[in-house]
Amino acid sequence: MDGKKKSSSISILIIILGVVLIVGGLMAAFFLNGGNKDGLKNDMTPKTSNITPLMYEITKEGSNTKIYLFGSIHATNADDSQLPEYVMNAYKNSGYVACEYDMVAKQTDVEAQQLTLELLRYSDGTTIKDHLSKDTYERLIKFLEENNSYSDVYEEFKPVMFYELVEQAIAAKANINFLNGIDMRIVRKAKEDNKTILEVETYEFQMNLLLNMSDRLYEILINNMINDPEGTATELKNLYEAWKKGDPDKILEVESSESKTEDYTEEDLKLISEYNKSLITDRNITMTDKLEEYFNSGYNTFFMVGAGHLVGEDGIANLLVQRGYTVKQVNK
Repeated sequence: MDGKKKSSSISILIIILGVVLIVGGLMAAFFLNGGNKDGLKNDMTPKTSNITPLMYEITKEGSNTKIYLFGSIHATNADDSQLPEYVMNAYKNSGYVACEYDMVAKQTDVEAQQLTLELLRYSDGTTIKDHLSKDTYERLIKFLEENNSYSDVYEEFKPVMFYELVEQAIAAKANINFLNGIDMRIVRKAKEDNKTILEVETYEFQMNLLLNMSDRLYEILINNMINDPEGTATELKNLYEAWKKGDPDKILEVESSESKTEDYTEEDLKLISEYNKSLITDRNITMTDKLEEYFNSGYNTFFMVGAGHLVGEDGIANLLVQRGYTVKQVNK
């Protein structure tokens, strides 16, 4: 279309979902100094629960190894944080716990925190104002001020930090909290139980992925949220409700729902497509490779990654079926 703008309905939720699942604990890890805040309980004793999150049992003919593939979410309502018995039994029967990265360890690693803060700051004398359009910058600051989330010291930080600030404010509107992430709580318990923690990815990988995203892409992501914060909060609520039900079709439906957005150039659409591919599709493959590595090593593992990575044609569950594994949903 020769650079002309076109109206597009794109899957905004998959963008929101991807960032939630990749850096949901960034603020908790680097600004709240770890620990259990706001009286958060970490009682993981199996009991009656009002949620049924998605989980699969992974086996293969001729092998005694069993892996439980659990779909996590990095932000929840504290009232729904108690996991059901079938999930906790799978955890109990697994010698290893695999997670995207060991967020709990990062919360107490002061050197890593300092390095990360350095990476998140501009070192060339510029500020966020120099990297966003005037209109986006002004509306972004106005939104943060209205939500008591702005300080002038943030000006030296890169767009990923501002995305996180906006995301935190909108999550609060949806009544969910990153400090109550399921994966963080399970990793804490695994450490208490002296289980071996395996990292599916690394924090460094995830940070590099975010830091290498273009200013224009962050401008698109930020505008999608601040243009309609109430609508974005509703999308997050719908995602959260789908996660609680553990219905893979519903998760995929919500994840793939199309939202009307501003007009985009062909270049913008290309950025969004590449982002979705690197954030979801490519990582699904490497996560599946890692699960298969653990399986072939005989590790009976509670394998925990974001629920959005499990579902759909390109999801981990289907990729495992294609590789000859038996994939059985467990919900009781």
